[in-house]
Amino acid sequence: MEITRDELKELLIECIQPKEVKLTLTIKEAAEISGIGREKLTELTFSNDFPSFKVGIKTLINRDMFMAWLEKITLEHRQI
Repeated sequence: MEITRDELKELLIECIQPKEVKLTLTIKEAAEISGIGREKLTELTFSNDFPSFKVGIKTLINRDMFMAWLEKITLEHRQI
């Protein structure tokens, strides 16, 4: 199967263009990004300073606030 020049150009553009970043993360995604276990993250969602919220039964974490939270607990040398 041969790819035409135009098809190749479209494929390259798709690969090069930045993908939109989701504003929220699931617990599983946050665990993959941070290395914190899913059970620990679920436990943290019950604390007041953790940047999570519920949509129905689904728990979501605000991506930017999560990154800021990680930085904050690191600077504070806090144990979670």
